[in-house]
Amino acid sequence: DFDYNLKKRLDNHVETAMYRIIQESLTNIGKYADVSEASVKVFETDSCFNVEIKDKGKGFVRDSDRKGVGLFSMEERARGIGGCLDIYSEPSKGTTITLVISK
Repeated sequence: DFDYNLKKRLDNHVETAMYRIIQESLTNIGKYADVSEASVKVFETDSCFNVEIKDKGKGFVRDSDRKGVGLFSMEERARGIGGCLDIYSEPSKGTTITLVISK
């Protein structure tokens, strides 16, 4: 499921970072979540742009001492565009990744 609702195009580097974060998230879902569906929502509020990627897959417990290259890359991309990336996952309940970029 994909829902895209932005009023105008963003700077090219912001759009590219958003695309790459979505791409990496969906790649991880395909590799690890053990589900056939995920949802992606891209929307804006008065103060920010938002991306939300969700699955109802296996979920995971994140080891703070070990970071996967994919998760680290997503966080770096978010920081590079002044955004904040939140990764919430719970075993057997799935994962939600939220990117928020202030306007």
